[in-house]
Amino acid sequence: MDLNIRDRTFLVFGGTSGIGLAAVQALAADGASVMVVGRDNARANAAASEAAALGATAAVAFSCDVAQPGGAGQAVAAAIAAFGHLDGVAITTGLIGHEPIEIPDERWMEVVSDVLLGTTRVVQAALPHLIERRGTIVTTGAYSIRAPEIARLPYASMKAAVAGLHQGHRQGVRQARRAGQLRMSRGDRNCCADCDSGPHFRAAGDPLR
Repeated sequence: MDLNIRDRTFLVFGGTSGIGLAAVQALAADGASVMVVGRDNARANAAASEAAALGATAAVAFSCDVAQPGGAGQAVAAAIAAFGHLDGVAITTGLIGHEPIEIPDERWMEVVSDVLLGTTRVVQAALPHLIERRGTIVTTGAYSIRAPEIARLPYASMKAAVAGLHQGHRQGVRQARRAGQLRMSRGDRNCCADCDSGPHFRAAGDPLR
């Protein structure tokens, strides 16, 4: 696979397992520089070591919890310090909430923080850097947005909110760009229709458009 990303820099939140780890592996195999972010430091270091072995130009681990205030900003700052800039961010965190709607308010707030606020904090921290580079933000939704199940409504509800956040940011950036309120260097990006509005917002599983 050639993604034409050699020497580009990426930050993967939730990169120690599942979709996030698969993203790290794919980016590394094509020669990108990758920072792996996870709650568990040992697993983040293991994923970064695997990325280096697969051919990443650089592979760095960072441990934080984006569900907690400040975590996302620290990770973005660490990536800028390590790489000098960012070309892309993938947010594959937010897994809890596969529970009935009757869970206590305190548990609801934990789901909100893990699934929705974690993504929100990453976007807020990374967006200025990605605007500068005409970069890409990838968020992850869930099939349950389209077919919610009563047994896991907290999770499905927050993933639906993530989808709304994603679409709103994408439209907002496009509108600001067209109104002349954003100024971005073009670099060498010319891959899709969004290149006139950048940065690119992608929902995992969605086609490029």
